[in-house]
Amino acid sequence: RRRPGSPLSITAGARDVLAIVQEAVCNALTHGQPASVWIELHDDAARWIVVRDTGLGLTPRDVSPRVRHGLGNMRRRARSLGANLEVISIAGAGVSVRLGRPAEI
Repeated sequence: RRRPGSPLSITAGARDVLAIVQEAVCNALTHGQPASVWIELHDDAARWIVVRDTGLGLTPRDVSPRVRHGLGNMRRRARSLGANLEVISIAGAGVSVRLGRPAEI
């Protein structure tokens, strides 16, 4: 049991999940001009984390690995975890980044 005030210890996998969520939120705030950003944790059998926003959405150029490195970094981290990463965008209606977490994280 952790004592109050003692530092938390997290696994490398949990750090990668946090980095993916952080990148998705930063991308939304930096590029999307959203009115709102939500982070949803679904701890059912599928174990999903969803970051969604009400921003501008993505264009095909935005998702090109030559233009944006953040999405590529998120995909590499998800692959290293054995997790599934989905990026869904509707122009003018925002982006939804959905990460399927492996059970051991």
